Amino acid sequence: MRFTYKKILKGEKADRRLSQDQVERLEEIGFKWIVIDHDEAFEKCCGGLEAFKGKFRHCNFPLKYAANDSLGIWCCTMRYAHTKK
Repeated sequence: MRFTYKKILKGEKADRRLSQDQVERLEEIGFKWIVIDHDEAFEKCCGGLEAFKGKFRHCNFPLKYAANDSLGIWCCTMRYAHTKK
């Protein structure tokens, strides 16, 4: 639904049509169109990586790390994104 809604907002043709009634219904029940602020999330993860580096003196954050599993996934995603330039 979010993907379709974003396309509609951009004036692009969506794979699935959302009627105005459907949009309003979703909003009535509290559906959030934007779940995460990507800039805020990026800064939070960078802060976590900086703290890790301060403790361990490197940025080779493991994919699985009990103290912060999501940061390992984020680091892996950042490395992958960098290789796809």
